[in-house]
Amino acid sequence: MIEYLLQGFTSGFSIGCIGLPPQLNVGMRNLKSADEFPGVIDHKLSKELGLGRVLGPFEVPPPLRNYIISPLGVVPKKAAGEFRMIHHLSYPEGSSVNDFIPKEFSSVRYATIYDAIEFIKHSPRLVYMAKVDIESAFRIIPIAPADRPLLGFRWRGQFFMDAVLPMGCSSSCSIFERFSTALEWAAKVKLGVTEVIHVIDDFLLLANSFEKCNDDMQAFISMCDQIGVPLAHEKTCGPSTSISFLGIIIDTVQMHARLPEDKLNKARTLLLSFLAKQKVTLKELQSLIGVLSFASEVVVPGRPFLRRLIDQTLGVSRPHYHIRLTRQTKLDLGVWLEFLQHFNGKAFFLDENFLTGDFLQLHTDAAGGIGYGALYGTEWFCGLWPVAWRSHNVAVLELYPIVAAVHVWGNAWENKSVCFFTDNEALVPIINNQTSREPHIMALIRPLVLACLRFNINFAARHIPGRFNILADKLSRSQVGDFHELAPWANTSPVDIPYSVSPAGLGSL
Repeated sequence: MIEYLLQGFTSGFSIGCIGLPPQLNVGMRNLKSADEFPGVIDHKLSKELGLGRVLGPFEVPPPLRNYIISPLGVVPKKAAGEFRMIHHLSYPEGSSVNDFIPKEFSSVRYATIYDAIEFIKHSPRLVYMAKVDIESAFRIIPIAPADRPLLGFRWRGQFFMDAVLPMGCSSSCSIFERFSTALEWAAKVKLGVTEVIHVIDDFLLLANSFEKCNDDMQAFISMCDQIGVPLAHEKTCGPSTSISFLGIIIDTVQMHARLPEDKLNKARTLLLSFLAKQKVTLKELQSLIGVLSFASEVVVPGRPFLRRLIDQTLGVSRPHYHIRLTRQTKLDLGVWLEFLQHFNGKAFFLDENFLTGDFLQLHTDAAGGIGYGALYGTEWFCGLWPVAWRSHNVAVLELYPIVAAVHVWGNAWENKSVCFFTDNEALVPIINNQTSREPHIMALIRPLVLACLRFNINFAARHIPGRFNILADKLSRSQVGDFHELAPWANTSPVDIPYSVSPAGLGSL
């Protein structure tokens, strides 16, 4: 790693392009957005030329064998009225610069907010956080002279090429990640920073006191100044017990992560709009999937309810093509709306240890044509199937007592990770993946997930052989006398199931 970085900052980094793309036509047009916002290109280009990050202008294409022109474009930033110049190195498809960069040069694994949450959960004291951002991150990484001609572009009849890492190159993130990983290592090993987590150019520092967090932040800033790493000082914040990292607010007092209000409102508005429509375009659906995918970083139970949305985009090739929203898709969107309207995009930090041993023994069973039962500690319930339920497949019947159990004992499992035992092996992946193509199963999975979200329960299912599930089996067959003979320690009377989640209350599904 050290040798790689020293070599790169001395002689420039290779973008990893193997083989030479066909030379692109010098008359290639820039993207439409560049023509719509020429002032943005003029301003950005002037700045980059002044900093020596772009070479040129050349009145004619440089006489280099591998000089490649790729189009420029403009995309809006999050802040209103601000724009970013992009270099579209994935154009044209099949013969672009990026097409000649192998996947292994561009693959990268990033940290997530859960790395920060793990530190916070296991910290013995209140955690303070500070955030530091590197300014113009990719643009401080020099490109090897041999690779610069691959990064050519044309503007106002003149020719240029990048001398530093561009945003549109597929290997840029991987190259910069090695550099930022080295900064994180130096902060921990050389500066003695308590904890630091980075994602590309965002650095989050964590410590168990305001003073230590502030000292760590100042030491990190000083180190960056000394080695010439520019910082976006207007983005530096903390120490604080509540901070936005990767677009998500982490609160160490409340011990939860939450979506910012603007992102929460955007997701709600989109969902309400989609629920009122019969058809949407592929582009609209992809936009909603993107918004909900981001939200699922906090609303983790929502992830399985994205699958049906993604499936509906398969085989649709044009952004303007329309897609009919199925009934099951709309039911999933309704679950997402429940997530965001009633739980405000918050997720409390969970105890991730599954309570399976002496602390929690939840056993459930269902007997087709007879009934169902569940046992938790000394408490239990059982019941008979209504006629309308007896024709359901066994997975539906086995799932029902688990759903009922969460509504009955959810308060006792609040903020815990709970394991559900079932002797139906086929049901285990359905519960763990929280999805099925069977509508009747999904009619139970949705209230299961919503109840677990309400009580902040992390859940998983495990298979238990039927011979070890005797007590729940007796309850499912309404053999209560036999049950008490085998379990004299159990309560004499069953607990009540709320009518809304009883078979009668749920109807025929």
